[in-house]
Amino acid sequence: MGAQQALLAPSTRSQLALSQPLLAQLNFKAPKHPTSVTPTARPKLPGQECVREFRSPGMAKALVAPLIPHVARGSQLLAWVLWLQAWRVAAPCPGACVCYNEPKVTTSCPQQGLQAVPANIPAASQRVFLHGNRITYVPAASFRACRNLTILWLHSNALARIDAAAFTGLALLEQLDLSDNAQLRAVDPTTFHGLGRLHTLHLDRCGLQELGPGLFRGLAALQYLYLQDNGLQALPDDAFQDLGNLTHLFLHGNRIPSVPERAFRGLHSLDRLLLHQNRVARVHPRAFRDLGRLMTLYLFANNLSALPAEALAPLRALQYLRLNDNPWVCDCRARPLWAWLQQFRGSSSEVPCSLPPRLAGRDLKRLAATDLEGCAVAARPSRPIRDRRACRRGATGATQPLRTQLCGSGLEVQDGLSPQGPRKQSL
Repeated sequence: MGAQQALLAPSTRSQLALSQPLLAQLNFKAPKHPTSVTPTARPKLPGQECVREFRSPGMAKALVAPLIPHVARGSQLLAWVLWLQAWRVAAPCPGACVCYNEPKVTTSCPQQGLQAVPANIPAASQRVFLHGNRITYVPAASFRACRNLTILWLHSNALARIDAAAFTGLALLEQLDLSDNAQLRAVDPTTFHGLGRLHTLHLDRCGLQELGPGLFRGLAALQYLYLQDNGLQALPDDAFQDLGNLTHLFLHGNRIPSVPERAFRGLHSLDRLLLHQNRVARVHPRAFRDLGRLMTLYLFANNLSALPAEALAPLRALQYLRLNDNPWVCDCRARPLWAWLQQFRGSSSEVPCSLPPRLAGRDLKRLAATDLEGCAVAARPSRPIRDRRACRRGATGATQPLRTQLCGSGLEVQDGLSPQGPRKQSL
């Protein structure tokens, strides 16, 4: 380009130098004969479909003329460059929005009372902020023209429906925030398909009651998944199996009643799992088997009365554990958990007992083995009751209260607690 620039007057060359960053950004290559370049032969630029066309040469001239009051005759290359610059400046911004190019091309329309996604978002946008409006619906391909989009905020709207193809074409999207849309309640399982670079997804406080099968399929780059404060009533098997890079999973504040065996299968990179403030009453012994890198586990404020130590055994990297605010029963069922807590070297909350009454309020971690009711003289681990009809028949003698309690737990009863001569009777 130096040869063409040398042919221009010094003042013209200085003006052209100011446009070099623009040329570099547009990857523009000057033709061999600049005088042959005309506005009608301009290259088709990416995203041009979202930019207002000049409807007449007069419009282009009106925009360019103030920028070049003294353009040398024949300097059509410079005119072309400045025309491109004016064309770029003239790119429309939705009426209720603010658009700017630094640090990234951004269309920002927060808290403007919008009831629909704007139709003329500039295609060059890398960030689109539409939060805090009244948008109720995201139609199919709402952002298809914006191929460079990396961040999209739609939180704090009134979304009740998102079309399954709403995010079609956003292959570069990295952050998607749909939180605080309490009327959403359900998301089509194919909504996030094709978002292979997505690393942060906010679905918290959306009124979700279930996770559809395959909802997170293909999101191999996802690292942060926010699902807290919804109405989730179950954790489906293999719901997160494609999320091998997920490090943070937030599930607190839902209505989850149990943690099944395959709920977290495939989460080999998970670092933080928050399950507190649910209704969890049971954790499968193999529920955490793939979580060898987990460092933080919150299970407080649930309905746990027991937790199998086998479930915690795979958590070799665990450093922070919270189990408080659960109705722990500190009898023989708690003995494996008690033993695991004795060897745990990380930081853990108290595990206050609810039952039996004599241990109520005491920390399970600080009890002695002999404090665990019903296990002081057991010769070997208890086995499941095979004949539950015997529990209904009842029993006689001083051990009746203990027998009744253990029948309810599904464990084999030790009939007779004297260390001199315990007599085992299977019920």
